[in-house]
Amino acid sequence: MKLIVGLGNPGPQYSQTRHNIGRRIVEAIAHRCGSVKFKEKRSLKAQMVNAQWEDQSVLLVYPTTWMNLSGQTVGNLCAYYKINCQEDLLVIVDDVALPFSVLRLRAKGSDGGHKGLRSIETALNSQNYARLRVGIAEEEPDSSSQIALEDFVLSRFSPQEEGQMPDLLESAIEACGKWVAEPIGEAMNKINKNGA
Repeated sequence: MKLIVGLGNPGPQYSQTRHNIGRRIVEAIAHRCGSVKFKEKRSLKAQMVNAQWEDQSVLLVYPTTWMNLSGQTVGNLCAYYKINCQEDLLVIVDDVALPFSVLRLRAKGSDGGHKGLRSIETALNSQNYARLRVGIAEEEPDSSSQIALEDFVLSRFSPQEEGQMPDLLESAIEACGKWVAEPIGEAMNKINKNGA
């Protein structure tokens, strides 16, 4: 079984924020697979749905915890379903260091200052799990209004960015499909072809 976890914060007030792009992508994958009804599993602190995708059984999940406690959900899921984290776990996460809509697939790595990834690393006691980083940085930031990082990631996308969201979601679904179906090295070469 493959496990894909989209990070974000719970509650409707956060659903359209930059920090929740991982959750939006997981929901879009579920919709593509025809499995739009997530079910809450309180003991695992997760909303989840099973899907068949690329001839694989895939568990699509978003945590019901706050972002900085995401490791509770991922740790619970990996233990309960006996997931091989190095091969069968993909975490989808926002990245303020990447321009809006740029995707980067990594087989492993540091948390890069992201509290959700830091929580997962602590829970798994490992950095060896795949992550799809999704760029959320503004293409042309307004230098006249310096906004704190925490406020920025909890802000909504601009109307222009929302207009491009269908393309971003489509690219992310395609990237996740490659991760499911192909060896990680091949998937990375295709997804990261626009630069490291």
